[in-house]
Amino acid sequence: VAHVDPEKVCLAEELYERYPPSPDEPHGIQYVLRTGVAELVKDLPDSLLENAAHDEEHLQILRELQLKSYICVPLRAQSHLLGTLTFVMAESGRHYTDDDLTMAEDLANRAVVAIENARLYQKVREADHARARAPQPPGAHSQRLGHFRYGRRLASRDYHAHARASRAYRKTG
Repeated sequence: VAHVDPEKVCLAEELYERYPPSPDEPHGIQYVLRTGVAELVKDLPDSLLENAAHDEEHLQILRELQLKSYICVPLRAQSHLLGTLTFVMAESGRHYTDDDLTMAEDLANRAVVAIENARLYQKVREADHARARAPQPPGAHSQRLGHFRYGRRLASRDYHAHARASRAYRKTG
C-alpha cells in the first residue's frame, strides 16, 4: 500500500487486517486472482460499498478512504498467476478509464517480465554457487592449469617468432 498520506496507509492496512478478503468475493483482488481477468470499476457508488461492508464499522472505514474508482490487473506468468496489481482513486475525484486499464495491463506485463527475469537470475546464481562448492574430480585443477600453460606456451612462441622476424627485418633494412 502506498499513499502520500500515512494515515490512509494505516487505514488501508487496518481494513485488510480486520476484514481480510474472502476467496469467493464477486469483485476485487480475490476475483482477479480466481479468474485471471482484469477488473475496472470506473465509479464506486456508495451502494457498492454498502454491499461489500461486513458491518457498520467496516462501512465507515471504506467511506473514510473516499474510494472513487479502481483497477485490478493480474500479474500473469506463462502458466500461473503471481498476484495482482491494484490502483485506487480516492480523494482526487478522478475516475479510471479504459485507457488507464490498458496502461495498467501493460505495466503488469512489464512487472511480470522483471519478476521472471529476477527468478531466472537467482536460479543461475544458485547453480553457479552449487557448481563452485561441488567437489572437483581428480586432476580437474591441473587440467585447467594445463590449458593455461599450453596457451601461454603458444603466446610465448608467437612472441619469440615475431621478435626474430623483427630483428631479421631490421638487419636487412
